[in-house]
Amino acid sequence: METTTPAAATTPAAHIVGLPLEIPSSGRGKIAALDGDIRKELNVRLEDGQQAPEILPWLNGLHEVQEILKHGFKGVPISPQNLSAWRRGGFLFWLWQAELRQDTHLLREGTE
Repeated sequence: METTTPAAATTPAAHIVGLPLEIPSSGRGKIAALDGDIRKELNVRLEDGQQAPEILPWLNGLHEVQEILKHGFKGVPISPQNLSAWRRGGFLFWLWQAELRQDTHLLREGTE
């Protein structure tokens, strides 16, 4: 099933590679504003099958996350809706990037 999103809601790269993802071009979401290491840990937890009831207390409990939320989002915690949006966008894009890196690695090994 193909998803359709307005052109302004996705990055041009998503269209070029044919990804049916909603990748915010603004990067203004709560999770997108987090440090790369925190996003990576979140993505690993999502990949491992953890759900919002496990993830949100951990994520919202991190001092670094609390500071970002305090200064950029009026202190409002990351919600299940925020996590769901990330799962449909940033997380899927992260998975695609990981698969691309793996494929590239395998191609390099095959040429040696």
